[in-house]
Amino acid sequence: YSALPDPSRQTRLITLLASEYDSDPLLYNLETVSLEDAPTSHALSYIWGDPSNKDMVVTNGNRPREDDLYSGRNKLEVTKNLADAMRYLRAHKRTDRFRIWADAICINQEDIEERNEQVKIMHRVYSGAEWVWVWL
Repeated sequence: YSALPDPSRQTRLITLLASEYDSDPLLYNLETVSLEDAPTSHALSYIWGDPSNKDMVVTNGNRPREDDLYSGRNKLEVTKNLADAMRYLRAHKRTDRFRIWADAICINQEDIEERNEQVKIMHRVYSGAEWVWVWL
Protein backbone atom coordinates (compact mmCIF):
# COMPACT_ATOMS: atom_id res chain seq x y z
CA TYR A 1 0.00 0.00 0.00
CA SER A 2 1.02 3.58 -0.58
CA ALA A 3 0.28 5.76 2.42
CA LEU A 4 -2.83 7.91 2.25
CA PRO A 5 -1.69 11.57 2.39
CA ASP A 6 -4.75 12.47 4.51
CA PRO A 7 -6.51 9.37 5.88
CA SER A 8 -9.16 11.54 7.57
CA ARG A 9 -10.35 12.82 4.15
CA GLN A 10 -9.20 10.19 1.68
CA THR A 11 -9.79 6.53 1.09
CA ARG A 12 -9.16 3.93 -1.58
CA LEU A 13 -11.67 2.48 -4.03
CA ILE A 14 -11.57 -0.83 -5.89
CA THR A 15 -12.37 -1.10 -9.59
CA LEU A 16 -13.01 -4.75 -10.40
CA LEU A 17 -11.65 -5.83 -13.77
CA ALA A 18 -13.87 -7.85 -16.08
CA SER A 19 -13.42 -11.58 -16.48
CA GLU A 20 -14.64 -14.20 -18.88
CA TYR A 21 -15.44 -16.82 -16.24
CA ASP A 22 -16.63 -16.65 -12.63
CA SER A 23 -13.68 -18.81 -11.61
CA ASP A 24 -11.10 -16.36 -13.05
CA PRO A 25 -8.81 -14.67 -10.52
CA LEU A 26 -10.17 -11.51 -8.90
CA LEU A 27 -8.28 -8.66 -10.53
CA TYR A 28 -8.72 -5.04 -9.52
CA ASN A 29 -7.28 -1.56 -9.59
CA LEU A 30 -6.97 0.38 -6.36
CA GLU A 31 -7.12 4.17 -6.45
CA THR A 32 -6.91 6.87 -3.81
CA VAL A 33 -9.81 9.33 -3.79
CA SER A 34 -10.77 12.38 -1.77
CA LEU A 35 -14.11 12.15 -0.01
CA GLU A 36 -14.39 15.92 -0.50
CA ASP A 37 -14.84 15.21 -4.25
CA ALA A 38 -17.85 12.91 -3.53
CA PRO A 39 -16.55 10.02 -5.64
CA THR A 40 -19.11 7.78 -7.29
CA SER A 41 -18.90 4.34 -5.75
CA HIS A 42 -20.70 1.50 -4.07
CA ALA A 43 -19.88 0.22 -0.59
CA LEU A 44 -19.78 -3.38 0.52
CA SER A 45 -20.89 -4.37 4.00
CA TYR A 46 -20.10 -7.99 4.71
CA ILE A 47 -19.22 -10.51 7.37
CA TRP A 48 -15.48 -11.10 7.29
CA GLY A 49 -16.08 -14.81 7.83
CA ASP A 50 -13.66 -17.48 8.96
CA PRO A 51 -10.19 -15.86 9.02
CA SER A 52 -8.56 -19.20 8.22
CA ASN A 53 -10.63 -19.62 5.03
CA LYS A 54 -8.76 -17.37 2.59
CA ASP A 55 -8.81 -16.51 -1.09
CA MET A 56 -6.47 -14.41 -3.20
CA VAL A 57 -7.07 -11.15 -5.08
CA VAL A 58 -4.54 -9.59 -7.45
CA THR A 59 -3.77 -5.96 -8.25
CA ASN A 60 -1.10 -4.02 -10.07
CA GLY A 61 -2.93 -1.16 -11.72
CA ASN A 62 -3.77 -3.08 -14.88
CA ARG A 63 -4.08 -6.62 -16.13
CA PRO A 64 -1.25 -8.51 -14.43
CA ARG A 65 1.46 -10.43 -16.16
CA GLU A 66 0.97 -14.20 -16.09
CA ASP A 67 3.75 -14.65 -13.52
CA ASP A 68 2.00 -12.20 -11.14
CA LEU A 69 -0.85 -14.68 -10.87
CA TYR A 70 1.45 -17.45 -9.66
CA SER A 71 3.95 -15.49 -7.56
CA GLY A 72 3.31 -13.62 -4.35
CA ARG A 73 3.70 -10.31 -6.20
CA ASN A 74 0.66 -8.00 -6.17
CA LYS A 75 -1.46 -10.49 -4.23
CA LEU A 76 -3.57 -9.89 -1.17
CA GLU A 77 -5.24 -12.56 0.93
CA VAL A 78 -8.85 -11.86 1.86
CA THR A 79 -11.49 -14.00 3.51
CA LYS A 80 -13.41 -16.30 1.20
CA ASN A 81 -16.62 -14.48 2.11
CA LEU A 82 -15.22 -11.18 0.77
CA ALA A 83 -13.89 -12.90 -2.35
CA ASP A 84 -17.32 -14.47 -2.97
CA ALA A 85 -18.99 -11.06 -2.63
CA MET A 86 -16.49 -9.53 -5.07
CA ARG A 87 -17.09 -12.33 -7.57
CA TYR A 88 -20.84 -11.72 -7.33
CA LEU A 89 -20.40 -7.98 -7.85
CA ARG A 90 -17.99 -8.53 -10.76
CA ALA A 91 -20.56 -10.78 -12.46
CA HIS A 92 -23.41 -8.30 -11.92
CA LYS A 93 -21.73 -4.94 -12.44
CA ARG A 94 -23.32 -2.71 -15.04
CA THR A 95 -20.32 -0.65 -16.09
CA ASP A 96 -16.56 -0.89 -16.46
CA ARG A 97 -16.25 2.01 -14.01
CA PHE A 98 -17.86 0.05 -11.18
CA ARG A 99 -16.02 1.15 -8.06
CA ILE A 100 -16.56 -0.36 -4.65
CA TRP A 101 -15.27 0.18 -1.15
CA ALA A 102 -14.53 -2.84 1.06
CA ASP A 103 -12.66 -2.21 4.28
CA ALA A 104 -10.34 -5.25 4.20
CA ILE A 105 -8.84 -4.04 0.90
CA CYS A 106 -9.38 -0.27 0.92
CA ILE A 107 -7.86 0.18 4.37
CA ASN A 108 -4.28 -0.86 4.98
CA GLN A 109 -4.98 -3.26 7.84
CA GLU A 110 -1.29 -3.31 8.83
CA ASP A 111 -1.18 0.47 9.41
CA ILE A 112 -2.87 1.04 12.78
CA GLU A 113 -2.90 4.84 12.45
CA GLU A 114 -4.52 4.68 9.01
CA ARG A 115 -6.98 2.04 10.16
CA ASN A 116 -8.05 4.17 13.14
CA GLU A 117 -8.58 7.24 10.92
CA GLN A 118 -10.48 5.25 8.29
CA VAL A 119 -12.85 3.76 10.87
CA LYS A 120 -13.75 7.33 11.89
CA ILE A 121 -14.84 8.19 8.32
CA MET A 122 -16.65 4.95 7.44
CA HIS A 123 -20.00 6.67 7.95
CA ARG A 124 -19.05 9.10 5.15
CA VAL A 125 -18.10 6.24 2.84
CA TYR A 126 -21.39 4.42 3.42
CA SER A 127 -23.62 7.53 3.37
CA GLY A 128 -21.93 8.79 0.18
CA ALA A 129 -22.24 5.50 -1.68
CA GLU A 130 -24.70 5.14 -4.56
CA TRP A 131 -25.53 1.66 -3.29
CA VAL A 132 -24.57 -0.27 -0.20
CA TRP A 133 -24.35 -4.00 -0.85
CA VAL A 134 -24.86 -6.34 2.10
CA TRP A 135 -23.23 -9.78 1.90
CA LEU A 136 -23.88 -12.19 4.76
